[in-house]
Amino acid sequence: MFDYESWYIIAAPLYLLFLVLSIWKKRPFKDILLHSLIFVYIVAVIGIVIFPLPFQSRLIEDSKITNNLVNNFIPLASIIDIIVHNSISVSIRQIGGNILLLLPLGFFTPLVWVKKSRFAQVIKIGFLSALGIESAQFFISFLLGFTYKVTDVDDVILNTLGCIIGYFL
Repeated sequence: MFDYESWYIIAAPLYLLFLVLSIWKKRPFKDILLHSLIFVYIVAVIGIVIFPLPFQSRLIEDSKITNNLVNNFIPLASIIDIIVHNSISVSIRQIGGNILLLLPLGFFTPLVWVKKSRFAQVIKIGFLSALGIESAQFFISFLLGFTYKVTDVDDVILNTLGCIIGYFL
């Protein structure tokens, strides 16, 4: 299984390359720090939404048998299901986690791209990022032949809401 640790081992040399290039180009420390934070954030998001990624044939076959995940394309269906069928703490963790996932994106976007700092632009970036995440999960599931991560329209809604909250922070 290709897991979180493997992803971070791949990301570390990319970060070192970024640092070397930034220092070589004599970028200001505050820019290097901001871009470092964004890099770490992006690596963490990819680690959360894509991995662990099964690639061994036996693991895939076992997952096809034992995995009961179902995609959701009906807006608000899974949010309502989470609230109705789970405790308050589980509901807050699941819904809050989706909101928190793209909250930093809403915060970082105006700091990095001045031209993209308008509210409508940030919403668009947040929505397209959330849609990209869910599309990647759907596409990988399609390639694997089973749903390894749920594709959920409510995740797009909650992730976009998180991006909006981050913008106002």
